[in-house]
Amino acid sequence: MKVEAALIVHLARATQRRAQVDRLIEDCPVPAEILDAVDGRALTPEALAARYVAGLHRPRYPFEANPGEIACFLSHRAAWTRIVEAGWDAALVIEDDAGIEPEPLRRAIALAEAHPCEGFVQFQTRPPGPGETVASDGEIALIRPEVVPLRTTFNLFTRDAATRLLDATDQFDRPIDTTLQMHWITGVVPLVLWPSGATEQSEAVGGSVIQARVPGWAKMRREVMRPIYRAAIKRRSRNAP
Repeated sequence: MKVEAALIVHLARATQRRAQVDRLIEDCPVPAEILDAVDGRALTPEALAARYVAGLHRPRYPFEANPGEIACFLSHRAAWTRIVEAGWDAALVIEDDAGIEPEPLRRAIALAEAHPCEGFVQFQTRPPGPGETVASDGEIALIRPEVVPLRTTFNLFTRDAATRLLDATDQFDRPIDTTLQMHWITGVVPLVLWPSGATEQSEAVGGSVIQARVPGWAKMRREVMRPIYRAAIKRRSRNAP
């Protein structure tokens, strides 16, 4: 497997992040280009309904996805489409609130290239949970996680994985990070790199651009439902083939 390119997912109106995008392009060890993100504010109800259908999969996702989350998913689908159409063997998909530590990232990419997987590789920005180490280079470990961690800040996708993910997510019922946890639905099993050379810079560039304001009663419901849902995902992950 050879990582041939990087796609930096960037929302054009998020002008406060453009300097960070330029740094990512400069620091990335493979050729990088900007991929225009889908703007949730510009999506019509018809466009939202064409892709987002609540209740498709089990365990059922207990919250309704907001337009920003749906647009984020569509942006990543656009990245997978770019990988397939370009014919790249593999590419990085980087959100514009990521940061790069160049030398650790080069080593992490080399480790991933030397031990290709059937799915994709998460370059995690925080320590993952329990899992089996399948390869390592010094302190950098390539891990098969018990439960796929959340976060889509920085990922590697092979062309085959991108193709299968496009097929599996023609319609979806939850945000992208929670969908990618469900490899029994997508057919794409990830590995995780930690430490990876990827960092999280969201607060430094103005915070999230996809999270909607949630009323107080809804916040309370989320606090109750989130651990229940995560426990269901954990059980399903452990029982999945």
